[in-house]
Amino acid sequence: MTLTNNIRDIETSAQLALKHCDEKNYPQAHLDLDVVEAKVRSVRTHIDHLQNVTDFCVRPAGEGTG
Repeated sequence: MTLTNNIRDIETSAQLALKHCDEKNYPQAHLDLDVVEAKVRSVRTHIDHLQNVTDFCVRPAGEGTG
């Protein structure tokens, strides 16, 4: 899943959590928040990976070759 899709899913789940809290459906709100947490971890991992790839690619030639 793309970074953009994951962030959209976070937004949707956060909106659902608010809706369920307004409806006093707290068990469902907790489940919505679980989805938010899982998606945030996924996005963070994806961004970390992109940063590591970018950091590796911008090194000058020959750097890090013992």
